[in-house]
Amino acid sequence: MEEEIGLRLAYAYALEILRFSVSLMGTITKGVDTMKTPRTVKIHGLLKGAIAGLLLFSLLAFAVAQDGPPTLRPGKLIMAINATIPPVQFIDEQGNLVGMRVDLGEEIARRLGLEAEWVNIQFEAMIPGLQGDRWDMINTGLFYTGERAEIMELVPYELQAISISVPAGNPGTIDSTEDLAGMSIAVEVAGYEERNIREINDSQVANGLESMDIRTFNTFADAYQALRAGQVDATVSVDATAKFFQDRGDFERAISGLRGSPASLAFKDTELAQAVADVMNEMLEDGFYDELFDRWGVAKIQGWEMWNGQFEVF
Repeated sequence: MEEEIGLRLAYAYALEILRFSVSLMGTITKGVDTMKTPRTVKIHGLLKGAIAGLLLFSLLAFAVAQDGPPTLRPGKLIMAINATIPPVQFIDEQGNLVGMRVDLGEEIARRLGLEAEWVNIQFEAMIPGLQGDRWDMINTGLFYTGERAEIMELVPYELQAISISVPAGNPGTIDSTEDLAGMSIAVEVAGYEERNIREINDSQVANGLESMDIRTFNTFADAYQALRAGQVDATVSVDATAKFFQDRGDFERAISGLRGSPASLAFKDTELAQAVADVMNEMLEDGFYDELFDRWGVAKIQGWEMWNGQFEVF
């Protein structure tokens, strides 16, 4: 596998060198045309031979690269992520993109013989961007639903559920979603969390409870900032993120485990999705998957009722 990775990366680099060499060749050719001497003609011939050799190497590397899954850019795996959800995906104090899903994406790319390339973008742009060929894969913990599986190729890999975060000490004594009636609730726009808190609210209103004031924000970070500033009474997020902030002493996780569903990697291309499922199964077999999830304290997929012992494309 290491040799295959090296050749595929070499192909990508060879293309860049080739472009530069062709440009340089054109410049030198102009010089030879205006100043023909035996020495310049000889140099010109040597340079042509070198570029021909580089072209041959590039074509050979390309042939190897074509054995791998199709991606938008040769040698690259472009992944969309919303880096506002610690501990699974966030920007650390040094400005680095880190988290469990970042480590997972890097390892997937490495095992496919590709170089990981990240696009940090708001969630609502991700699915249109995937369908518009802006990236190869969504790696942001996209919740699995049957509706999403109809428009994308999904590889479920992680168990996740919804939590309700409140100020430290839980001054509102929130113990259930019924306690949220009449309160202002922050949530990231257009995601599984917004959809489900609205469904919960609609059900409660139908049963006679006062409606929540649900306010949407571009990112989880913005939603938590609103809670920190006292602009809302509670914030809806995922279990791992709510626990992260509770462990850090920022907020309290009043409710957890709501509407559990697996998080998924999403693709437009079926062949690429299957290739990723295959390397995920390799990770499961060699222990990398368990080590990664244990290190970050994230729930594994094995608890999902549809899990049959291996990763697959839905």
